[in-house]
Amino acid sequence: MLPTSAAASFIHAGDHKLTLGRNKDGGIRLVAHRGAKPRPVELFSFIDSQGVADWPSADRGVMTFRSIEEVDRIAAQVQLFVARWLEATR
Repeated sequence: MLPTSAAASFIHAGDHKLTLGRNKDGGIRLVAHRGAKPRPVELFSFIDSQGVADWPSADRGVMTFRSIEEVDRIAAQVQLFVARWLEATR
């Protein structure tokens, strides 16, 4: 089992784009972002057409799952979201 503070950050095109971690309650969290440092959001737009993420800011989407089974149920939606996110944040 991973400690709750462990997180894996995935880099695409030289920037951090996704961070995978565990919540304190044992759930799984996937955060879509535009890098390790904040960037201006005025010219950035992303539409979460699958509705899989919560959006604390215009360029930070957070998906939370209670179990791996929940991830499995919407895996195709998550894969599409990630592909679209990587394209939008190039």
